[in-house]
Amino acid sequence: MSIMRTFLGRKRLTGLAAGVVVIAGVFWLGSQPSLLNILDEQKLEQVPDFFLEGVESRTYGVEGNLQEIVTADTTTHYAEQRTELINPNIERRNGAIITVAVGNEGTLVDASESFSLIEDASVTRYQDGNETARINAHSITYDDANQNIFGEGDSELITKQGTTLSDNISFDLIKDTATLNGGVTGHYDVSQP
Repeated sequence: MSIMRTFLGRKRLTGLAAGVVVIAGVFWLGSQPSLLNILDEQKLEQVPDFFLEGVESRTYGVEGNLQEIVTADTTTHYAEQRTELINPNIERRNGAIITVAVGNEGTLVDASESFSLIEDASVTRYQDGNETARINAHSITYDDANQNIFGEGDSELITKQGTTLSDNISFDLIKDTATLNGGVTGHYDVSQP
């Protein structure tokens, strides 16, 4: 009998030790981030913070003057500080100069005043109510820090003097100059101011 009790006691001790090892293993594995948890967190980063339809946003300066109007059919904001727009219309005002940018889709960068537009994108500048220049392209990017507009794909620059077509157009708003690259063709009326 004593041999039997010793044998059963060892089995209980071994069983108890195995149970403790299993519980410790489950606890340890449960505390580690799994690949599925990491993938779920990455998916959440791609989920919008908010979604709005029929948006019109107005921005005013310190003195109460209207600086920007943004309208869009839909806006979707993401945690990485960007807002995607469907059928955006971005109007910016700086004194007598008004710039209107439109496209089928667009993205605003929250940390800057920069944006990009795709599909039937265009940026038109008006001064004192008169159109001074227009850029049409498949995609347009506006870099606020460098005051530069870049049109890519079937780009077109239209001014009072004429029209120039090219693959890409870079327009420097500070110097009021354009650089055209690839397949440049144009027609200008030199009698226009």
